Amino acid sequence: MYNTLEMRDFLQKSRTADSRRFGFSLPELVIVMGIIAILALAAIPNLQNLRVRAYEALAKSAAANARVSQRAHFELHDGQYATDLENLLRIDRNLSDDPAITFVFGTVNSSGYTMIVGHAQGVDPVVVTD
Repeated sequence: MYNTLEMRDFLQKSRTADSRRFGFSLPELVIVMGIIAILALAAIPNLQNLRVRAYEALAKSAAANARVSQRAHFELHDGQYATDLENLLRIDRNLSDDPAITFVFGTVNSSGYTMIVGHAQGVDPVVVTD
């Protein structure tokens, strides 16, 4: 038969082996949480920069469409550029699809125009001239 010391050793060894199977230890959890926190700290600023760049890309796209619409307006209206957004919308109704896109008309005459296109969330507006 087993003596008491052998039985106690056996029970302690089996308890340690069984407790390892049921979950993670506290140091393991802390290390994993630390790794996740470091990854999150690195990812969040990049995601915010991506959003700003996406808004600026929308503004650039709207500026390119406005430039094409201005050229069409010039051709259709005897060499006169559009002086406001309403006139441009007669050429291209899709210019106002995004309400956060703003069009500011500067100098407009028969020799050229200046227009600033921006997004409410973007940083750098786009200046369109001709």
